[in-house]
Amino acid sequence: MPQSMNFLIAEGNFIYLNLLLQITFLSLTSLVLASQFKKNAVVRYALLYSSLLSLILLCVSSVFIQARGVGFLHFYIESPTAYFEQLLPSLSGDAVNLSVLQIPGESLSILADSGVHPGSSSLSSIFNVFNWIIFKLPFFMLLQILWVSGFFIFTIGLLRSIHNAGRIAQRSIKLSAPEYQLFNSVLSQDRFGISQLHCRKSANIKAPVLVGITFPVLLVPNDFFECFDESGISAILCHEVAHVMRKDPIFNFLQKLILTVFWFHPLVHRMDRMISRAREEICDNYVLAQERAVDYGEILLRLNLNQSSKSQDTNNAFQSDVVLGVFSSDWNLEQRIGDLLNHKREILMHLSQRSKTILNVSVVAAAFTISACQVAAQNVTGQALAQSDREDVVVKQPVDSGVTQTLGPRIAEGIAEIQGLMRGGEDSEPDMERAKGASGRALRTDERFREAALLNFYTNYYLSLENYIEATNTSEQILTLEIIRPDIHQRILRVLGQLYAALENWDASISYYEQWQTESDQTDHVSLQGLSYAHYQLEQFSYALNHWLAYMDLPREDGVEFTRENYSYLNGLYFTLEQWDDSLETTKEMILLYNTPKDWENLRAIYKKLDEQDAGAA
Repeated sequence: MPQSMNFLIAEGNFIYLNLLLQITFLSLTSLVLASQFKKNAVVRYALLYSSLLSLILLCVSSVFIQARGVGFLHFYIESPTAYFEQLLPSLSGDAVNLSVLQIPGESLSILADSGVHPGSSSLSSIFNVFNWIIFKLPFFMLLQILWVSGFFIFTIGLLRSIHNAGRIAQRSIKLSAPEYQLFNSVLSQDRFGISQLHCRKSANIKAPVLVGITFPVLLVPNDFFECFDESGISAILCHEVAHVMRKDPIFNFLQKLILTVFWFHPLVHRMDRMISRAREEICDNYVLAQERAVDYGEILLRLNLNQSSKSQDTNNAFQSDVVLGVFSSDWNLEQRIGDLLNHKREILMHLSQRSKTILNVSVVAAAFTISACQVAAQNVTGQALAQSDREDVVVKQPVDSGVTQTLGPRIAEGIAEIQGLMRGGEDSEPDMERAKGASGRALRTDERFREAALLNFYTNYYLSLENYIEATNTSEQILTLEIIRPDIHQRILRVLGQLYAALENWDASISYYEQWQTESDQTDHVSLQGLSYAHYQLEQFSYALNHWLAYMDLPREDGVEFTRENYSYLNGLYFTLEQWDDSLETTKEMILLYNTPKDWENLRAIYKKLDEQDAGAA
């Protein structure tokens, strides 16, 4: 894979990781703080709504900070995937050169000299496309596709709600003259603070609602003025007028619009529900400033009973996301009336301008601070990039084992046929599928040597297609053969450790690596890197650290220098394990060797952690 693509994948994955962590942290913090103001709906609403708006600011600033690297708190760690990319290319090297299985080298140089690539046949091409979509499409691109799909679905739902509300408003009728006179007489009272509000009747609703965003219209059921006296109408009207005075229809629409962007996050949905409830509480406070809580609770109960008595097949407009009404939230009526009667409830309608400014500035500052805290990945090591730039998997020329045993005429003819099918001719293309079938026919024999030869072919065949599942199966079958020498058995164990890592079966990968170390009584950079990475994936960070330290001790004996990424991965493990003293020494060493701004930023972060540690101990 080209270096630019590696960088794109790494950056894309970490951008989405940062956004998810930051959105979660800001949302959770806001919900926890809002829960401390159970009796003060005004503070709760202002805090949650500011946090909801700040999510957009957080996303924009986070992407900018990560792209420019201007954040003041970065935790740099080599992406473990980068080291996996170092391990996997070795599968095409001597680690998987299984032709030393007591097989003459000349007889199985099938893939090496045929010039056949995995995608040379139509079937192989289809397989490779499918394999790429499932296993090789970058994770961040899959997330992006999923997000766009969800955003489209939620946007359609929001537009549908707007359309339904508008349709119900169009089907409404004018008030009768007595009803209009009564409505105006109640509205004209000085306590409402609004002189004009358009009101109509509708047979498609069960309770009064506000329809519209910029110029809302009050819709009431057809029998509304018959069921309530002037006092009840005044209380309900006061609640709806409060929505208009506060411009709640506009803010509610903006709220639902933001929800379509963050549809994937359950905490954002929780914030949405709490904001809607707090909004209704504030509008109830407008009523409580004029009416007794007992009287208003009785009016709500009567309205609910009247609503329940209506036909079940009547369309309920106030269930739409873009309309506001007395019962527009999912607030339980029993709990709502209980809150109305709670003497500890704070009857507030708005915050002071100073308090509002302080709260908004605090939330915005928190969003910027959170967006500046980044988990970042270093570039892939030069060696890994050089190896991954190869577009095709190349299987090395099999090595002559020096074994004098030869194949019988039947198996020799079978292999010649397989070679011809895989190589193709002047008038024919390579046929990998027929070659596989010919191998299967030759495998049906009791001759163990012949079985070893064909299992070796299968392993190389599946590796050429990057089908690691079948390559793993054939490798494990080779282990069951009694004819294999101990050194070959050890080599297969090491290969299986790599293959299971490719399949993300970390327990099996660790098991085979450890078996290889036990039988061979040695370690190398491939096994130690693989063990470290596997333990990292299992969140066994102490084991990952020990193996990585052992890996870093190996090349020193040969005078091989480490790259910055080697130290970054080590430092990342120290960060995860909160071994700040070790991380401090590693960071100092990185500053002496590389002296990059990122290293100095890490140094500041470590000193901050050490100070917090000392303060906690004190």
